[in-house]
Amino acid sequence: EEIFNATNPNQVKTISDAHKSEVSPEFHDIKTEIMEEIVRAKTDQHEKVKRMLNESKGKAIYKNSPTDNFWGLGPEGEGENALGKIWMKIRDTM
Repeated sequence: EEIFNATNPNQVKTISDAHKSEVSPEFHDIKTEIMEEIVRAKTDQHEKVKRMLNESKGKAIYKNSPTDNFWGLGPEGEGENALGKIWMKIRDTM
C-alpha cells in the first residue's frame, strides 16, 4: 500500500529498500518479466512513449544509473542494463 501511494520513484525505492528482507527469493527469477509487463503497459498507455521509442530505432537504449548494476549501467558503466534491454525489445516488436 505504501508503494501504491508513493508519489515518485525515489519514494518507491526508499520503501522498497526498507523491506528488502521480506522479498521472496523467487522474485529475482521473475523480476525481469514483471518489469517487461510494466514497460509494455506504459508503452501501450502513452503515445509519446511509443513515438519516442520509434524515433530511437537503430540506437541503443541505456539506463544510465551509476548505482544499479542490474537495471542500469552501474558505477563502472558495465552493468547489465536490463531496463534498457527491455525498452529495446519492446521497441523492436512494435
